[in-house]
Amino acid sequence: MYRMTPEQQRLVDGAREVAEKVLGPNAERVDAQGVFPKESVDALGGAGLLGLTVPVGLGGSGQGPRTACAVLDELAQRCASTAMIYLMHLAGIACYAASPEKTAEHLRSAAKGRHLSTLAFSERGSRSHFWAPMSQELQSHGQVTLSAEKSWVTSAGQADGYCVSTRWAAARGPADSMIYLVLRNEAGIRVSAP
Repeated sequence: MYRMTPEQQRLVDGAREVAEKVLGPNAERVDAQGVFPKESVDALGGAGLLGLTVPVGLGGSGQGPRTACAVLDELAQRCASTAMIYLMHLAGIACYAASPEKTAEHLRSAAKGRHLSTLAFSERGSRSHFWAPMSQELQSHGQVTLSAEKSWVTSAGQADGYCVSTRWAAARGPADSMIYLVLRNEAGIRVSAP
């Protein structure tokens, strides 16, 4: 269905194996208890899948949307929760890859299975229009301060990196936004609820 090359098929087959051995057996417990599927995400990292779309030059597999969709298909059939976490990770990695001169360390870490990313876009008041955030960065003397309350963040409290959207200080319209990478241990980041 996805018309894979032999290398792409090898990656998809590897994802299927991880999904069958780890994701599937944990899925019912994860959903019933409402817990983060740490074992499943760790298994994806161990199989190199957190680096699926990371550029080859930074240690990843350098794959594109076709392979990512095929891998997501395999994961979602065994554990929809883990597949959603993985999808948000891939979206975060796409943001990192747009500015590799600033994020190379984190891209390399993801390729090694040691960095989980996610998006922090949704805000109350934006009516789920993530492209029009309500929050706005503050810039003063070369420093940027973010003050945003995100209403829904997949992997909140678990991800290592959060791609946080906010209105740009120099915005001329409601859709003029900026994305910042905020790391889990940076000052001021707080998860209000699971």
